[in-house]
Amino acid sequence: MPEQTRPPHLDRAFVARYVVSDEGTLQLPVTDRALVVRALEVQPAPDSENFSARRRALHYPPGTAVQVRGRVRIYPRADGTSPTLAELFPGAALAR
Repeated sequence: MPEQTRPPHLDRAFVARYVVSDEGTLQLPVTDRALVVRALEVQPAPDSENFSARRRALHYPPGTAVQVRGRVRIYPRADGTSPTLAELFPGAALAR
């Protein structure tokens, strides 16, 4: 067998459901060394959005119900652990 050319990883599909907090911002992860966001679909569309080094902020009226569907590829961190979907999408009700 040839040498493995990609580091070990986990591919996960998910559905995350949120109710937007009083601050009106929903935080989602972005691609980094331990995560590749392969697909992301958000319903309804946000009023606006902006990106920082580690998060994507979507802006909605407080109380809006939002569904996020997507696929991610998760790589181990330097300490050998991998982030869970619950860590990547805090505060969401997760399915799949």
